[in-house]
Amino acid sequence: SEAASWKLRILDPGGDVVATRGDGGTPSVTPAMTWAPAAGSVADGTYDWTLEATDAWGNGPLEAHGHVVVDTHAPDVSVAGDGSSTEC
Repeated sequence: SEAASWKLRILDPGGDVVATRGDGGTPSVTPAMTWAPAAGSVADGTYDWTLEATDAWGNGPLEAHGHVVVDTHAPDVSVAGDGSSTEC
């Protein structure tokens, strides 16, 4: 693999950028980003991510796209038993 300059963006359902990260001028082989918005700072829903990269030879920008789902609602859980108890 060859190092590349890259920029990763996360967009809300309306297409507005809510987070971005780039290589900071130091090309790297593995783009990475941790997106951990503060509780309540983004709405539940499907957010798009887009990655653009250009190698040292000027090839690109190459693009990749995907989705990430924000779901802050806990699932409903129920446990059914037969009424007996077990000691450990």
